[in-house]
Amino acid sequence: YLLRGRDNFGRPVSMDVSSGGEPTDLEIVATDGSVRWLRVQHGPGFDGRGQLSFDVLVVTDVTRQREVDKLKDDFISTVSHELRTPLTPIKGYASLLLRRNDEIPAERRREALQSILERADHMHRLVEDLLLASRVATTGERRLPEVGRQAVDVGHVAEKALRSFVIAHPLREFRLDAADGAVALGDPIRIEQIVANLVSNAIKFSDEGAPVDVEIAREGVSVQIKVHDTGRGIPADKHDEIFEKFKRLEDPLRMETGGAGLGLFIVRQLARAMGGDVSVESVLGKGSTFTVTLTVSSSSVPAVAPPDRRASDLAG
Repeated sequence: YLLRGRDNFGRPVSMDVSSGGEPTDLEIVATDGSVRWLRVQHGPGFDGRGQLSFDVLVVTDVTRQREVDKLKDDFISTVSHELRTPLTPIKGYASLLLRRNDEIPAERRREALQSILERADHMHRLVEDLLLASRVATTGERRLPEVGRQAVDVGHVAEKALRSFVIAHPLREFRLDAADGAVALGDPIRIEQIVANLVSNAIKFSDEGAPVDVEIAREGVSVQIKVHDTGRGIPADKHDEIFEKFKRLEDPLRMETGGAGLGLFIVRQLARAMGGDVSVESVLGKGSTFTVTLTVSSSSVPAVAPPDRRASDLAG
């Protein structure tokens, strides 16, 4: 905005705001409660003869810039925490094995190595999520990741995805109910990643030892993957927000749960890339159910036929 002197209105002028000092950010709260941030800088204006003849007030809406800056700060804080958490026991166990390997019983050594492996796997998944999110964002969030297109036995893929969780969480019950004939058109690796991300999310936000239910069903021309937990639930006004990149419903400086805020974003991107989508139903204090819908394959025979299996309790 330019506030010109009366004698210079409409005439070409030169402006110098360099002497106006540092800009000031103002928080503006509208009557509807929305917040905008304005960056204001003031300085003198000179006419063609170098005479001070008007004032210049530059006002810039920096709301989006501040949101991006906060997102960046939260992301750095979250990822730093996520990387530091597994590194601490990895370093501790590695140092213990290096110094006292011969003195440690074989079973204890196996537990230490298993712990190192589990935490390294956690870091690997985080890096994979970051790389996938980066590829998606290369040309904007509307760009979907590349996926394969083949007939996939979704129940078999879900069972495979759950195995690692059963090993890592022996005290938690994982229940899989997979209907026969649930063959979808998609990418088996990406479908496994979808199931893993949803189960990981269910574990984070439910009490230790609480069961996690996975249901695979065929509904008309769709195959549905449902993951249910008995956790804290999600407020209704946050159902869309949780699928945004790096979005967490808790303060990143007081993180009670792990994760970089990428899991659900990646689930949505992968589901949409395969022609499907994801939704959530949730009741505060009772839990949430995430449903991924994929297209039924025209072929009832998966590309790689799995062995015969039944819907089972994997923890049993």
